[in-house]
Amino acid sequence: MPIDPRLIAVFCLVFIVMGVFSIVNGRKRLLEARAQGQKMAWYRHISILTGIEYILLAFTFLTSISINAGWLPKSWSVFLIPFYLIMLVASLALACIV
Repeated sequence: MPIDPRLIAVFCLVFIVMGVFSIVNGRKRLLEARAQGQKMAWYRHISILTGIEYILLAFTFLTSISINAGWLPKSWSVFLIPFYLIMLVASLALACIV
């Protein structure tokens, strides 16, 4: 029983919202820490990395859906499949870091 691609797209939108929320929240905490004199790079802050990971996963799922459901023209597959693989490897690497 296949899952409706529209349902997966809704979950991807939720992931994007969660990612943006995590990045904004992490940025706010980072600015507060810098105001107190602590120096921390953005790429060492777990909330920002988690937000980026959520967004990468959402784009990976959306790319996979668009390839499998045929939402985009077949001629775009030449560019979409490498983009999908790059996004998949990037989200895997970020998940390992987090």
